Amino acid sequence: MENKSAYEEEARKIIEISMEAAVNLMDDEIREQLHQKMAPCSDLEFLTAYLEEHFKKYGQKFVIG
Repeated sequence: MENKSAYEEEARKIIEISMEAAVNLMDDEIREQLHQKMAPCSDLEFLTAYLEEHFKKYGQKFVIG
C-alpha cells in the first residue's frame, strides 16, 4: 500500500465492518498520537491515517477479523 487512495479504500472497508472493533485492535501508541494530532476528524480521515502509520511501523496491513 503506497498511495493515500489505497489506504482510504481499505479504511472504508473496515468502517463498514466495525470501527469499534478496529479501535480495539489498534496499536495504542499510533492511535493516541493520531488522536492528539487530528481530533476532531471523521472516522474515515482517522482510519486512513492510521492505516498508513501502521504500515510504516509494522511493514504490513492492519487487518481486523
